[in-house]
This record gives sequence, structure tokens and C-alpha cells, in this order.
Amino acid sequence: MNKDIACSKKRIMKYYVMVILLISLISSCKVKQPVIDVTPEVTGLSDTTDTTGWNEIPVKNYKIYHGSRTRLMDLIHTKLDIHLDWDKQQLNGLASLQLRPYFKSQDKVVLDAKNFDIYQIALIKGTDRIDLNYYYNGLKIFINLDTMYSRTQDIFLEIKYTAKPTEREHQGSRAIESDQGLYFINPDKSEENKPVEVWTQGETESSSCWFPTIDSPNERTTQEMFITVPDRYTTLSNGELVYSKFNGDSTRTDYWKMDLPHAPYLFMLAVGEFQIYKDSWHDIPVTY
Repeated sequence: MNKDIACSKKRIMKYYVMVILLISLISSCKVKQPVIDVTPEVTGLSDTTDTTGWNEIPVKNYKIYHGSRTRLMDLIHTKLDIHLDWDKQQLNGLASLQLRPYFKSQDKVVLDAKNFDIYQIALIKGTDRIDLNYYYNGLKIFINLDTMYSRTQDIFLEIKYTAKPTEREHQGSRAIESDQGLYFINPDKSEENKPVEVWTQGETESSSCWFPTIDSPNERTTQEMFITVPDRYTTLSNGELVYSKFNGDSTRTDYWKMDLPHAPYLFMLAVGEFQIYKDSWHDIPVTY
């Protein structure tokens, strides 16, 4: 009897030993994922960026994902009435914007506007003009609407402003050295043999240095632009030059219109004493 019990204990002990050996064998066959410290691969971090746990990600050359901006409003159309102040290197403008809630109903509009003087913001309802309350922090305008608007309702805003692009602190990137947006070249004619010009560079979010907009590459809007300049200058902008009107005071207003929706950073303006060469391609006018 005691002999049988002893044999049973030996068999149980042998079984446990075999199980332990089997588990050890399986564990030793697993390939351990290498842990790569990716923190040095990530560029453009500030001192306050939280990188906790990043060195546990087994991925080489990990890069930060920059998602597109969340769209609360859809900018449908932009109309600008522009007068250039060469002496102050400023732009005086009246912006007429047509917007619509992108999905959810909204009672506020947030626009990008960098270093502006804002004089008036009005809601246009038919023949009525309603002055709106707003808050401006030098970079964005936070506008309170008169009521809640759904995604089937259009909002028409008028903003009277002065843009002061040369008075703001400029930044840039490896590809684009300055984000000034609007540039006055030799405006006081102090540099001999250098032309007097104005031109813009909006990529990627610098158009809001000279007109209020939703300055995001994932936005799309059509445009109209009325540009008033001394008569000796030629203007360039997007789309088609619809007409030029002489104002009787040695100035001229050019009306440019672009019917195809495009990103705000593609809005362009150039003014100078240019020579125009007209050509065509497949019956499409091409001007140099």
C-alpha cells in the first residue's frame, strides 16, 4: 500500500517537472521585440512636450502626426475690397464672407486675422446690418452671432479692418523663411533702380496676415477681389480680370474673380509696373 502511494507521488512529481520544462521551452522560443528609443528621431519638440512612454514604441523613425484642422464652419465665398497704404505699408480692407456651419449648428465664428486693427464686424441679413460683439486677441477673431445657425443656413459677415503685416513678429520654416504674408518692396522709392512692388505669399497659413479668413489648407472658398491702386500700376490676382474702372483721381480699381473653390493660402495679390504679354493655349487666354 505504501509502495503504491510512493509510486503515485513520483509520477505526480515527474508530471510537474515535465510541465515546468515545457513552459520554459516555449518561453525561450519567443522572439522578444526590440525596444527602440525613438525620442532622438522626433524633431520640433518643445521643452514641455510630454514624451512619457515614447521609448517603449517598437517602431523606427517614428514621426509626429499633424492632423488637419477640425472644421466647425465652411467658408463658402470671400469678397475683398482692398486699398494699399504705401507710406505705412498697410492694407485697408473690407472683407465680405459667406459661411455655413460645417455639420453641427453654431452660434459663433472664429476667424484667423494676424495683427489687424478691427473697426467693425456686421451681420448682413437682407437689407439689415447688425453690429456683432466680438473678441480679438491679435491672432483670431471670436465673433458672437445673433442666433444659432444650422448647416443649411448661410451667414454673411462684413469686416472693416487694417492689416499691418510688417509690424508683427515673423516666423518661418525650412521651406518658407517668412510668414509675413504681404510684402511691400521699396515702397518709399529709397533704393535706386529697384522696382516698387507689392506681392503676397500665403502658404501655408499666412494669408490671414492681410485678410480675415479660416486660414487652413483643408478649407475651400471662391473669391472676388477689388484692388484700388495708382493708375500706373498693374495688378495680378486669381481667376479672371473682369474689368478695370478709372476713379477720376489718378487711381484705378481692378475687379478679379475666381469661381473655382481653392484654399485660402492660394489667394494672391501682386502690384507693380509690369509689362503684359498676351498669348493663348487651346483658345484659353494666357497672359505673362
